[in-house]
Amino acid sequence: QAEAAFKKAIELEPKALAPYTDLARLYAKAGTYDKAAQGLETALKQNPDSLPTLMLLALIHEQQGRVEQAAGLYEKVLKLVPDFPPAANNLAWHLSERGDMERAMFLAQKAKEAMPKDPRVSDTLAWIYYKRGLYARALDLLKESSQQLPDEPAVHYHLGMVHLKRGEEAAARQALERALRLSRTFPGAMEAEQAREA
Repeated sequence: QAEAAFKKAIELEPKALAPYTDLARLYAKAGTYDKAAQGLETALKQNPDSLPTLMLLALIHEQQGRVEQAAGLYEKVLKLVPDFPPAANNLAWHLSERGDMERAMFLAQKAKEAMPKDPRVSDTLAWIYYKRGLYARALDLLKESSQQLPDEPAVHYHLGMVHLKRGEEAAARQALERALRLSRTFPGAMEAEQAREA
């Protein structure tokens, strides 16, 4: 019924963006990401600079593993609004995975300044610190993030890896075991398993 209602709204007012994004969220919740992406791409033809539509489409691409498409959309958002923190944070993560650590650090720090209490932003910045060997800075942020996101396995994995680099083996094992209890499929699960057994 909801799908039919959103489609009718689009038919009646094809230039209105809300029905497209509402329908895309409905499809995404049902796991039909291709349909969600198609609808959002149609919406962007009506309004190519819609931040909510661009961000939602980027997140759907991420769910599908289309990392380059997602990163491209975050780049577009930042061209429109250079200080938009969610796009800066998400792009920083992708850049760090790609090895562009300098720009990743810049964007993550900008996101942290704008959203100092957001645990996901703290996690992104901490992981970049980890990759750059700044373990003390990473640890402070990850302790905070792991308390705020107790059911997020990737955060506990990151915390465990930082403890490991600091030679804190008991704390590392505890964090890694918690991550693996929460999920065996999160990005980094294989590395967490290997680190725990090392």
